[in-house]
Amino acid sequence: MIDSEEREEREEREESERLRSLHLPSDGFDRPRRPELERLLPRHYRLVELFLDGHNVKTVAQAVGMTPQTVSIIYKSPLFQSELARRRARRELHSDAAADSRLSKARQVLLDSAEDAANVHVSLLSSDDPRIAQLSANAILDRVFEKTEKTGHPTVVISADKLSILQVALKEAQRIDK
Repeated sequence: MIDSEEREEREEREESERLRSLHLPSDGFDRPRRPELERLLPRHYRLVELFLDGHNVKTVAQAVGMTPQTVSIIYKSPLFQSELARRRARRELHSDAAADSRLSKARQVLLDSAEDAANVHVSLLSSDDPRIAQLSANAILDRVFEKTEKTGHPTVVISADKLSILQVALKEAQRIDK
């Protein structure tokens, strides 16, 4: 662990010294060009993660003990931007996959619960209270045949006498299944 930290610090010092020792050519406006990163160091990958988490240059600089100017130079380098874009795309891909997984699980829970809900409505068809039986029959029919959009009423309306026939038919069907 100490060897990797020492190696990281040594690489960082070497990179800093190399950047300071460079004679930077002019860009034609009597300003020196920014030094370019040749490779990303472990510390730079930490910067990538902080930027991906939504931090700005100032908070990233404070978190890693660098000056905001140094972090800004690193951030603007093409090599750093390339790594940032690559990791952002990978993070979004994983995020989409996780969301799809959650949706799939939720869909399965709803499908499993739908059968239970249908069984409750079927059992309510046998209710002694004709109003409850009527409401249950309408609820079943609403879902099977869907409500019309204009009136909000079910496509199929069942009367009380037809409800009793339906109840008898359901009881016979249940008896045959057993």
